Amino acid sequence: IPLTVEIEPTHVSCTGLVDGSAEAIVTGGQPDFTYQWYSWDDNYNDFILMPGYIEPIAENLSVGRYKCCVTDANEENVCDVIDITVDPLLFSHPGQFWVINA
Repeated sequence: IPLTVEIEPTHVSCTGLVDGSAEAIVTGGQPDFTYQWYSWDDNYNDFILMPGYIEPIAENLSVGRYKCCVTDANEENVCDVIDITVDPLLFSHPGQFWVINA
């Protein structure tokens, strides 16, 4: 079965916070898997390596674009990209917060 990866996001709860996360869901391929996460950098107009992010789950993410590349035991490599945004179910009003569909 070919190696595939899909990233499932958990969006940040409010603008300016770093409480987002992303999980790389792997199917197929040959275990053991290695993971490497990257974040988009507008200054370089490219993804840059996130040192230390080598697990299937990346935590403490802010709003932005992230990429995870997975390599299996056969050296097959796949990547997926996800955008972390402010939780779309959270709407704010000055001084008030509402959670919709909680």
